Amino acid sequence: MEYKFTQTWTKEDYVAFAMNHMYMSVFKLSNVILFTVSIGYLIITPLVTGGDYTFFYLGIGIFLFLLIFMLYAKVGAKKAYEKNIDLMTINFLINDEGITYLNNNGELLNQWNSFYSFKETEDYFFMYFSKHKGMLLAKREISNELQKFIINNVLSHIVNKRKVKLLKEKDNNI
Repeated sequence: MEYKFTQTWTKEDYVAFAMNHMYMSVFKLSNVILFTVSIGYLIITPLVTGGDYTFFYLGIGIFLFLLIFMLYAKVGAKKAYEKNIDLMTINFLINDEGITYLNNNGELLNQWNSFYSFKETEDYFFMYFSKHKGMLLAKREISNELQKFIINNVLSHIVNKRKVKLLKEKDNNI
């Protein structure tokens, strides 16, 4: 089977991709546990030291820094979208071999077995070819048949199945 279609990503699509990328890299589970334990320790330090609030303020500062970092990433993604708006319309060709996409920068084929990770949400497919290189497909413009085709190819070709995050099977009707 072969599917051809064009998608124009909106600012919301691009921000969703950037935020998902940040959550996958910076706020992955191991980092969240590290942040929680470290900041928690700094915040409860006044109880242990008998009233010295130096580390308490440091913990609050780090927590606020992480919040500001998340907001800055969102604002930065919006600005990046505005600068690259001409690259946000992409032609896709999806077949048994992989996904080919074509924009103003050129054409690129990514075979199904070259995927590093794959995440499905209610609105998007986030596909990564390495830790720092990926793309998204907005589901609003993709038929249910094509969605099932993509999921089936990912499940049958991706090497590390732990890197595949799908919605519940009953929602996919596979």
